[in-house]
Amino acid sequence: MNMHKVPKLVLGLGGILFVIGWAIIMMDPMGVDSSSPSSEDWSGTLMFEDSTPTTFESEFKWAATYNVFVQDGSTVTVEVLNSDIDDIFWPCDVDGECDEFDVDGHIDGYHYIGELDFEEEGTGIYNPFSKSGTYEISFTEENGETVNVMIREDTSFEGFLVFVGGVISCFAGIIILIIGSILAKLIKENRKVELSSTMSDEPRVSNSEISKSEIGLIKSGLEEVGWKNVQPANHMDIEFDLVGDRRFTLTKWNVLVKVLPVLDDTTANIWKENFEVLNKNSKSLIWGQCFLLCLLVEDVSTEVSESLSADNFGLFGMFRLKGGGGNVLVGDMKNGEVYGNVPSLPYDVHKFSKNAKEIIIQTFKR
Repeated sequence: MNMHKVPKLVLGLGGILFVIGWAIIMMDPMGVDSSSPSSEDWSGTLMFEDSTPTTFESEFKWAATYNVFVQDGSTVTVEVLNSDIDDIFWPCDVDGECDEFDVDGHIDGYHYIGELDFEEEGTGIYNPFSKSGTYEISFTEENGETVNVMIREDTSFEGFLVFVGGVISCFAGIIILIIGSILAKLIKENRKVELSSTMSDEPRVSNSEISKSEIGLIKSGLEEVGWKNVQPANHMDIEFDLVGDRRFTLTKWNVLVKVLPVLDDTTANIWKENFEVLNKNSKSLIWGQCFLLCLLVEDVSTEVSESLSADNFGLFGMFRLKGGGGNVLVGDMKNGEVYGNVPSLPYDVHKFSKNAKEIIIQTFKR
């Protein structure tokens, strides 16, 4: 697998987990907004209602709680007919919770007597939606009278487990996104190291033709037209003879000047790759940066010169400044020409490219 794809895959996985988790949370699995304390559903949704003596057979889930209500003034015996477990039905007086639904979740004409808990019969927390099984519940009034009974299913704990799963998914997604961002940065740094290694093999600049005084003239010219902090510097891990900056409205611009002894096919390919890296790193979905790359060359080979003359931009191809990016000018010291595109629009690209081209031509003529 291409290592450059790994961060994208990790970021994609993190994004998916985060979106799934957030969607689960927004679905309100705990039903926070579904009922109020004054509602009968506060104690659960109605699952069964009948009159004694009666039996009810259904499938029950271990993660849910089944609250049992009987008619006021009656005493009802609740039995699970097809189970050997004695404590599936928990009378409310065991825990002193018989008044639990006297106010919140109160049902007129009924009082709470306990709950059916199938946790011991369940299949474990690994599947909170699994059925504990099918059970038959018997209701008998102690004096044989006919009274109303009901079972209400409370799935709040089940919803809580789903909510926790959503939170875990969100946090896992965030952590994976952070890991993906770190991986992307590391691979990007490795890319820069490889590029710097390639650049170290490039011949050092000779000042026999393009002198320090001419670099000084270009520096002065750039400062006169508004560029600031013009000096030798490193930009995006590439050394330049001059780097300046300025702003046009909200857009940050850099002018990058590099002196080369020769621009043959090998050097042109290196700087084509540099330009693509600078162009890519300058772009942003929010507000990209822009740059003007000026290569000052003592000698341009015939092949490269013909390529430049063919369309004035053949060396690097057409790069639009959509979302940030760069333009390039190549000054040929030998014949005094400046190759490169000076577009009519956007205005800032036109203005800065035109000014730089004029400065380079004037410097070569001196």
